[in-house]
Amino acid sequence: MNRVFHLFILTLVFAAAVAAQDKTPDSEVQYPTEAQLAANKWLEELLKHPTFITLRLVSGPRRSIREDPTDAPAPYLVGDLIGFQLFVTQSLPEVLKFGTQMSAYYEYRPELYKNGNLLPFSAHTSKHVDYAEKEPSSMSERPVSLISGKEYPWTTLSLDDWYDRLGPGHYQLSIKKRFSWDGDWVQSNAVLFDVQPRKVAAPILNGITIEMVPENFQGQPKQKVYRLNADTFITVVVLNSSNGQLNIPVIDLYYGNRPQLFKDAVMLPYKEDIKKLVSYKDENPGSVETSLSLSVEAKTRSPLMNLNLNDWYGPLQPGHYKLINQRRFEIDGPWTAESTELWFDIFR
Repeated sequence: MNRVFHLFILTLVFAAAVAAQDKTPDSEVQYPTEAQLAANKWLEELLKHPTFITLRLVSGPRRSIREDPTDAPAPYLVGDLIGFQLFVTQSLPEVLKFGTQMSAYYEYRPELYKNGNLLPFSAHTSKHVDYAEKEPSSMSERPVSLISGKEYPWTTLSLDDWYDRLGPGHYQLSIKKRFSWDGDWVQSNAVLFDVQPRKVAAPILNGITIEMVPENFQGQPKQKVYRLNADTFITVVVLNSSNGQLNIPVIDLYYGNRPQLFKDAVMLPYKEDIKKLVSYKDENPGSVETSLSLSVEAKTRSPLMNLNLNDWYGPLQPGHYKLINQRRFEIDGPWTAESTELWFDIFR
């Protein structure tokens, strides 16, 4: 007896229990009739051979460009987060109601070709896929209801969840989905796309430096040692003493900054979650927040962003601190020289 039937039985038992509370204490549980069992068997066979279901695959939203969903998206760059949207349509005359798996490894099988060669899943994903092939899932199911002829958004799929990082090349992706663990697979259309190398970042102009200033001391004379509250924000300021405009595509707080904080001459480590986030962004440039409009004109001084040191290090305890920082302005770009030292004390 499959999971769909189990769900059907549980639903009837629950309904009967509620009826017993609302009506008479001696009400009897209503078991499924022969007609209901037959209908359930019919649904089970339908989902094993879902020839009435169509899958449509298109590109997902992108930060870098404005593009409508398509099966021929504009090129991606190495390291981009490459995602797709899957839609489902069923053509039966009646409304189709069933439970669907909550695990991608049971439901889906992407097929990705690079320059005509089928790519394997990553080692991590292969373990999950192999396990899913051995036995049905014990996870809960999500009930769905599909009206005939209506297209429904079904799921989003990120290639990072299935494959190692994609290098430059021409790719073709389609997705297979099944609606019963031991049933037939339905295959989507193919999406064609290219992955291109990232351009080499430009060197930092001579005369570009950064400094760190407590947020509340902007425009005031510099102090040798600041007296600050533990929750004071620190402003990253860019000084452009060159003759050229500095363009700053990277506005990501964690990718673009590398603060170093010392307490009583001992360097403090980042919080564990920040350490992981910084590492993730370093390895996945597609996750980095960027802008096409941020720049600093020649011979100007411009506040760029604020750092919350509590976010990076946790609550700051009373003591004597030194802060320095480095900044990068492009993905895979060089770092600035270290900022001038910012000294401050935090008191109780």
